[in-house]
Amino acid sequence: MLRGVPPGSWARIDAPLGSHDAQAVEKALASLSREGIIERDSGGRVRLPV
Repeated sequence: MLRGVPPGSWARIDAPLGSHDAQAVEKALASLSREGIIERDSGGRVRLPV
């Protein structure tokens, strides 16, 4: 999903995502953020680090 977004642009990842419910999506996004793979803003949007 994020690869199709222009560099530096924010995207919203809505649940469910495939077979993953909202809790699983949130857990995965939080983990990716902690690892520095994505950035998150206060509105729940995500982007690849710039």
